[in-house]
Amino acid sequence: MKSILSISRTTLITACLCLLASPLCSAAPPDLSGSYTCSGKDAVDNSEYTVDMTVTKNGDVYNYKGVETGMNNKTQNYMGTGLFAKNSNSILASEFWQVDNLNKAGVIIYQIQPDGSLEGVWTWRDKNAVGSEICKKK
Repeated sequence: MKSILSISRTTLITACLCLLASPLCSAAPPDLSGSYTCSGKDAVDNSEYTVDMTVTKNGDVYNYKGVETGMNNKTQNYMGTGLFAKNSNSILASEFWQVDNLNKAGVIIYQIQPDGSLEGVWTWRDKNAVGSEICKKK
């Protein structure tokens, strides 16, 4: 009798874990559309910057428009495109680029926090350095 209970408990626990891990049972990704204020540190020189960013959802893809101030005492316009990592509702990977200089581009990976803020690490495509960024919904 003891071994039957052990098998039943093990089977039940395994079945529950499989259901919890299944993409069919996971919640839908949150809709990140809206306006954000972001602050961060540059990947190369560690200078601080701020970005006013607007995020729009188009199917499974997110599009970004942002105006950066502070880094190198210049205002820059950025655009980007991102999507959620497969089977994850909390990791968003994106590419971004300067509107007036398409060679100035990079990638960022955001971790969506419980409060809805986005914490990210990023790099320029031609640099071996990592910057950081935190975005809060307005």
